[in-house]
Amino acid sequence: MSHGPAILSRDTSDLRVDLGCGDHKPDGFVGVDVAPGPGVDLVCDLTGRFPFETGSVAHLRAHDLIEHLPDRLHTMNEIWRVCRGGAIVDIRVPSTDGRGAFQDPTHISYWNANSFFYYSVDHPAYLSLCRKYGFRGAFRIRSLSSSATPDQVVHVQVMLEVIKPAAEPQQAHPESLPSPLPSPLEAVARFDGGAAVSERLGLAMELARMTPDRFRAFCASDSLDRYTRLLAARAPARLGEAEQSFCDLLEETYRDGITRPEQFVCQLAALLLKPAYRLPARFNLDLLPAALADAFVAATCRSPAFFSQPGEAERYADFQTAWLGYLDHGLEAGQGRQPWPEAAFAFCRSGEMLGSYFSGRNLCPLARHRARIIEWSLRRLGYRLDHSPPPRRAATIRVGILLLTFLPTPELFCVLPLLQRPAADMEVTVYVVEPDSGTFERDAVAKVARIVDLPKNLAQMVDIIRRDDLDVLHFASNLTGAPSVSAMLAAHRLARVQTTSIASVLSTGFSAMDLYVSASGLERDRFPQQHYTEELVKLPGTVHCFVHGKGAMPGDSRTGQPGLPVSPGEVVLTSGASLYKLTPETVEAWLDILARVPFARLVLFPFAPSWSATYPKQEFSEYLLDKLVRRGIAASRVRIIDTPGFNRVGIRNSMRNFHICLDSFPFSGSTSLIEPLELGMPVVTLADTTLRSAMGASLLHALDLGELVADDAAGYVDIACRLAGDPDHRARISSRISAAMARPPSFLDWESHAGQMYELFRSRVRCL
Repeated sequence: MSHGPAILSRDTSDLRVDLGCGDHKPDGFVGVDVAPGPGVDLVCDLTGRFPFETGSVAHLRAHDLIEHLPDRLHTMNEIWRVCRGGAIVDIRVPSTDGRGAFQDPTHISYWNANSFFYYSVDHPAYLSLCRKYGFRGAFRIRSLSSSATPDQVVHVQVMLEVIKPAAEPQQAHPESLPSPLPSPLEAVARFDGGAAVSERLGLAMELARMTPDRFRAFCASDSLDRYTRLLAARAPARLGEAEQSFCDLLEETYRDGITRPEQFVCQLAALLLKPAYRLPARFNLDLLPAALADAFVAATCRSPAFFSQPGEAERYADFQTAWLGYLDHGLEAGQGRQPWPEAAFAFCRSGEMLGSYFSGRNLCPLARHRARIIEWSLRRLGYRLDHSPPPRRAATIRVGILLLTFLPTPELFCVLPLLQRPAADMEVTVYVVEPDSGTFERDAVAKVARIVDLPKNLAQMVDIIRRDDLDVLHFASNLTGAPSVSAMLAAHRLARVQTTSIASVLSTGFSAMDLYVSASGLERDRFPQQHYTEELVKLPGTVHCFVHGKGAMPGDSRTGQPGLPVSPGEVVLTSGASLYKLTPETVEAWLDILARVPFARLVLFPFAPSWSATYPKQEFSEYLLDKLVRRGIAASRVRIIDTPGFNRVGIRNSMRNFHICLDSFPFSGSTSLIEPLELGMPVVTLADTTLRSAMGASLLHALDLGELVADDAAGYVDIACRLAGDPDHRARISSRISAAMARPPSFLDWESHAGQMYELFRSRVRCL
């Protein structure tokens, strides 16, 4: 029911409307609310049709309103309907990145900054998906920002411009399209690849010219194996002229969306020539044959061997967010027919997002999409993710720690502080996912904790852990990179409180994960909670703490051997960062340093076994050589050390004569910085707003050496050049490092760290 008919009949040439105006209606606006009030001109139930004519509103304001309306699609459709083309829509809404979205019992729909992507022409992949849900309009985002209050209420403020006319939904139906081929498809059909056509280009040309009937026959034949074989191998790093020209044509055929089979086969053809993240983020799973689901999903998720172009890691992360968002929301919308379930299962088998680590993006939306796909798949397969533990009875706090393996890995070094001397009021059980892969420090842990070797069967693992009636389960293995059993377990409710920390360098996204334990020195964003779906808990300083064990470490320690030689007068820069962390931005900064310091040399240890058993060593060496040649830097000034079998002691002994350690960015080091710091070697790092960018900085701040932390690449280069050119300054820094490491610093003080973690567990159990 509405009141105030005079309002509806007034001149609407410049109609300004404030929905949910309350007592704070701006001058010149028509106030609309559900109850009468001083500023209310029109009392109306906004869950139905808005009481304004189509295209009549020039400016619409909705502050702290839309979270009270149940149907988000209806709300945005009605806002678009009543507004005229070019109208401004000013929305302010509590965000799920803070507490405000959930704390008010009258809030019945939930929003965050990404929610508005689905209604915006700036994000065509999201808009195309939203059209399938029933959205009929289109907006352009003119501004989008977030703000927070001290009590952790975050608001999103978005300014939208109304686009009219909007593309009509019927263009998603192939039968409504005109029959003649659009010009991009004609260009694909006419393309001449020349006399010498590569296997990839030849198959891409053949595939892109298939009719729907021929494509169906192709998918049912042995020829499909040839396609999937080529798709499984990485696309070439560089394309020839013919390949590039044809791929450009293919991209044009589906740049604005995939609505017909001819466009979809062009996408499949393009995947033979370029990595998926370098192609338009357009998807239509309804056209995907189930037989291609595994190969297609693996190809769309695959990280490159390494990133070689500036901004490439961000492009990869953005593509993955769009792709997994499309799959996630399609499953949520009830796409139970094939190939949607098979695509979800394929993602759980082979879909990884490791390459996104090396971007500077907030990866929380990506992590949530990934987790929701895993959760949907497990439920579809019959797993019971939800579980209600019985009321607590025991006085002792039962703590579980989920560990992948007893191998000398960074994950083990970071959890060993909790296993030196558990708290007296706690009973600790360590669950080992891969018990046969290693025994490093297992005997020492067995003296203070019960060890349970988990079977291979996921359902049996879940039952074993649930039967132990845990108060707290701490996940000490990586849950966010590649598909893993640990991640499947994390999708289940297994204990009353479930926590994770630095073993996963970003939010897990899982509904059952309650806490992410970080630290004040790692969370540099003004609103750090927006990076996590879990409740963020910040310990003082850094959450990193390492115990390297007392047993003999497997591998070559180079005991008794000299460090790598250094010539008189030269300064040797070094890095133990994995090859995958060596982004183009990092490499360019290092080359800038070499260009400014002619007596400096760079020695790299980029093949850490903790990241991979195999590396593209030759490909990376050629890439780096090409960079050196282009910059006019002698190749002899950079040396790559292949360290098969070296353990951390062997790496440390190899670099004992070196002078400066250069950290990677935007994914900084932690474990790889310990060896240089043990040698008193200055470390230069760059910190940004994500946890993974601030790890090195948190260690240096713990040593009271914040002057070695840069805010940008130029500052990073300046710090390194000063250290290289001023031996006295370098010696003073080295002396301070050695003194601080001897104290020891917080990241080597296991007793303090374990006390903080156990007190956190204790406080959460008290609240149960």
